[in-house]
Amino acid sequence: MIRQFKKTRAIRALLISAVVHLCLMIAWTFLLYNSEKGEFDDAVDVEFLDKESLQKPRRKLLKPPLSKQLLAARKSQSTTTDQPRTVKLRATSNPINETVRPLPDSLFRNTTTNQDNPQDLLPEVTTNTRRIYSRETPIPESVTSRFQEDDEDGVKSYRQRLSGDGSNGLHSVESTGAADVGTVGNEPGTGQSGASGKIYANNPFAHALKRIADHVISTRETDRVNVIFVIDTSASMRDNIQQVANHLNIMTDEFDTIKLEYYLGMSEFSVRRDGQRIKTNSLRPDVGLIRRNMQSARLSGDEHALDALVDTLNFMEFHPDADKHLVLVTDEPATTIMALDNGAADMRARIIRDCVSQGIHANVLGFIEPFQMRLAEETDGLWQEIPGGLSQATSLPSSRSGNERFLKVFRDIVKDIRRSGMLVFSMDAELQDELDAKGNSMSTKILRKFEKHGRPLSNRAYIKRSRDDRNWLILDGQTSYTIKQMNDRLNVHLGHGVESHSTPSVVDVVIMLDYSRSMGGKSEAVMLGISTLIGRLDLLSISYRIQLIRFAEAKDAIKSVDGTVVTRGFLSESEIKTFLEAPFGGDEHLIDAIVEGLPKIVFSPNSARVLLVLTDEPSTGSLTEDRAIEVCQSLGIQAYVVGHPTDAFQIALAEKTGGRLFAMSNHLNKRYPYQ
Repeated sequence: MIRQFKKTRAIRALLISAVVHLCLMIAWTFLLYNSEKGEFDDAVDVEFLDKESLQKPRRKLLKPPLSKQLLAARKSQSTTTDQPRTVKLRATSNPINETVRPLPDSLFRNTTTNQDNPQDLLPEVTTNTRRIYSRETPIPESVTSRFQEDDEDGVKSYRQRLSGDGSNGLHSVESTGAADVGTVGNEPGTGQSGASGKIYANNPFAHALKRIADHVISTRETDRVNVIFVIDTSASMRDNIQQVANHLNIMTDEFDTIKLEYYLGMSEFSVRRDGQRIKTNSLRPDVGLIRRNMQSARLSGDEHALDALVDTLNFMEFHPDADKHLVLVTDEPATTIMALDNGAADMRARIIRDCVSQGIHANVLGFIEPFQMRLAEETDGLWQEIPGGLSQATSLPSSRSGNERFLKVFRDIVKDIRRSGMLVFSMDAELQDELDAKGNSMSTKILRKFEKHGRPLSNRAYIKRSRDDRNWLILDGQTSYTIKQMNDRLNVHLGHGVESHSTPSVVDVVIMLDYSRSMGGKSEAVMLGISTLIGRLDLLSISYRIQLIRFAEAKDAIKSVDGTVVTRGFLSESEIKTFLEAPFGGDEHLIDAIVEGLPKIVFSPNSARVLLVLTDEPSTGSLTEDRAIEVCQSLGIQAYVVGHPTDAFQIALAEKTGGRLFAMSNHLNKRYPYQ
């Protein structure tokens, strides 16, 4: 840098010296010329001739002289007097020595200026033209240069989309070319960019594209960037593609703000009746062209994103001196048409390897699957779920007013805890004969069951049938139990009758929360429900303790919970909220979580035990459903399930433990992988 500066300074000094010497030479020449001119005086030698000698006949010329015409048309007059004379000029740069004779009449020639103009000789032509095809947005006449970089004339963009200076309303230009991109720039008074002056402050696609632009800017190494959109054009992508096209200027506005030179390309792929189709469009510096191509994309069939990525990397030519970025836009898992056993796995590895070796950053606006997340992570790209995807479709509002039906479920659960009495434990239905065998006396098997579950009976305890002859009552002094038959189990409750208001004095509430990805959009609503549950329990004259079990299988990039995580100790509302702030991810396995997690919970000796299951998917797991229900029954747990309304296991779990099943709002209709 210093060497370059010295070189520049030397050149400037040499130029200044040359100019000074040139001025001195001009001045010296002028002085020398004036000094020589002063040595001579102008002299006029006049010779008078005799008039008679002039009248003598002269020798005639054989040919008449040529007529003289003025080269330049102008008014002329005689330069002599009546007497002829000889004029000599010797002290001038043009010496004169000639004899002038007078003319009989003075010559006056009046003429009119007639200067020929070549443009006047051209015929008048009226041209009526219109633009029939344009690769770029028309440039207004006020723009002096297509690549103007300063803020003059309201221009801030390389692409001349007229961002304006923001002082007296922003410029807005309606495009008239074939690349019909609608309104370019900002409509006056809106304060937001986009076609037709719409405000996109709350549009998820606008936010997603802006985040990609910010990521490109923050990771750039040069002032030139290539961005290629790999677009899934299957039938399910119709609205998504239009949204990306409508908000494409949100991304390029971020580039224009820092004067980043960018080129956009597009690769579209789908599967049709005639086979798989992948079409690529080369890089162009025009936003309107790419936007028009997106809007006019032909939609049909299925998709194979792996094949499209491979072909894009093979056929698309990047600029060698630019930062390279891909933006994959799809709403399905990446698949391939290859039918080989390891075809998909090999292509995934190849795509990641080629991107890393070529220095290509893969940004994904797509589906929740490990490959798409790993592709973005290993290539230093950005992964986002496509707006309107599965988790957004199943999410719940974050306000109480938007979750009235969901919060009512938690209030109803507290009512059941207060009214139904405490479920102490559950027995096999085979012991029904023991209850009826000896009348009012207690059998040995019944006494052992109560003792095993921490409820030993005294010698004064006796048993009798209830009035409706459906239940059994066990009376032991001031303590009473109700035994109710439910399916193939006998549930033992504390108090006189299941429907009585015998509120337990101590309640242990175990919240079992599905921590898979699909529940991430419900986390705030779930926290509102837990707050409602705690607030209702505070109104009762009981002691309650809350414990938490989170379960998920981390099959994707998010590993906040992998397996069954039991939080030991009794939690407050603020502590539960802290646990729910970690990112949700993976799949769910409710059956395994019940078998593995509940035995690790420490219950109070004489407490009512309530299990609250929160999930939005059908149940899965490697263990049997019967074993999970048996664990709940043996621990005397009354299960309330807020989950899938038609799942067989969840229905059986609630019925066989004396609880209830509630439908989770916006639950998944079927089980999805990695959800």
